[in-house]
Amino acid sequence: MTLDEAMALASQDCPLPHRAGEALRIMRAHIMRLHADTVRLDWLEAEANTVRACEDAGGEEIYFEAVTYYMATPSERVIGVGATPRAAIDAAMLAPPEAHHG
Repeated sequence: MTLDEAMALASQDCPLPHRAGEALRIMRAHIMRLHADTVRLDWLEAEANTVRACEDAGGEEIYFEAVTYYMATPSERVIGVGATPRAAIDAAMLAPPEAHHG
C-alpha cells in the first residue's frame, strides 16, 4: 500500500479495521521520515553548513559531503560523508562538537 492509498483509505469509513491500521502505520512511518528530514534541514540552517555531491577519482561513484566553514585556514572542512545527502548530514550531526566551527 502506498502513502497515497493509505491516506485515501484513512479519509473514508473503512469496514476493515486491519486495513485502517495498516494505513495508520504507513502514515506514521512517513511522518517519522518527514520529521527526521526536518531535523536535518534545521541543523543545516542553524549551523550554516552545506551538503555537496562529489565523485571519486575515477568518476564512477557519487558520494556526499557535509561541510562546515571557518574563518581560519582551512576555511572549509568536511565533517560528514555518506552515500546519500541524509547519510552525510547524519554523520556530521554525530561528529564531536569541536568539529563544528572549531
